Amino acid sequence: MEIYKDIDKLDGVEFEDLVEKLISKMGFITERTKRSFDGGIDIIAINEQPLFDGKYIIQCKRYSKSIGEPILRDLYGVVNSEHANKGILITNSYFTKSAKEFAKNKPIELIAGEKLAQLLDKYLGFYSEKKLGELKIPEAYKITADLLVPAIKEIEKRRAQIKSGLIFIDKKDLTNDKIFYNFLQKKQSTLSLLIQTMTNQFNHMYFLWENSKGENEKYTNLLELKQHCTEFTMSMQKMEKEWEGFFGVKTSENLHRLHAIACEFYEAIFKENERVILELANIINIPDNLVPENNKEVNLAVNYDIGKSAEEFGKEVDLISKRNNTNNSRGGCGLMTALLLVIFFVIIIF
Repeated sequence: MEIYKDIDKLDGVEFEDLVEKLISKMGFITERTKRSFDGGIDIIAINEQPLFDGKYIIQCKRYSKSIGEPILRDLYGVVNSEHANKGILITNSYFTKSAKEFAKNKPIELIAGEKLAQLLDKYLGFYSEKKLGELKIPEAYKITADLLVPAIKEIEKRRAQIKSGLIFIDKKDLTNDKIFYNFLQKKQSTLSLLIQTMTNQFNHMYFLWENSKGENEKYTNLLELKQHCTEFTMSMQKMEKEWEGFFGVKTSENLHRLHAIACEFYEAIFKENERVILELANIINIPDNLVPENNKEVNLAVNYDIGKSAEEFGKEVDLISKRNNTNNSRGGCGLMTALLLVIFFVIIIF
């Protein structure tokens, strides 16, 4: 029995040698092409058995990333130009969803790492430490989704009902600009703290996700993850209450636009939380989603990007400051107001 501890550690030539040996053992007559003039062909395999007689074009891809659609398009072109029975792409890696879709109903066969390991074991008595079922979803993902998906859906359901008027909330009359500025400053402090808290909580969860993809997920790590999920749920619920209190504010016409932009800060945070949590749910429901599409990494890192809203906020602050400086009927607080709002603007961004 030949033993290769890890087919992922073979170089390109070694990988092709191994694949050729496998194809020969399966009953094909093989011919290797010159590497500099292969034209997208690594191995030409001839089958002389009845029903399967003909030429097969084989490409070998020893990749660290997934195989995308463009590579299969090239292979398909070679199969047609060579009038071959079929093109076969053999890899130690995986295929993206678009690659699998492209191969459907075409004379193309895809053999990914798991299937390759099975064939090597069957025909060569080949032992490989290449793990079967590498698309197994880490338990940490499942735990996070089980705990956070219902929470985020419940929050978004309630927010939608509030926006549509199905749930009544008390309205705060803050049409006095000075009172609204003080209220805004307090909200700024709470919002900044919540953003920092949720970012830290997400980073902890992300660290545990990344360190739980192996076979030996530590029990203590999973317990720690559950605790972080519980704390993050509480943070999201607190954020929802903060948003509710801010959403229900009545302002003067002078500050109506500023209030609307500030609401967008909350929306961006809710949207980002929902994106990451539902991404986890999609991976669990469809394991192929764990394979990056066209070699793009699955993005489970949180990024509270409020730069665009913050820029609009800053512009509105300038307009308010100019209006107040030309009309001191607001109590002569134009400059102080602008300073307070710019502080709010800067803290939110950073």
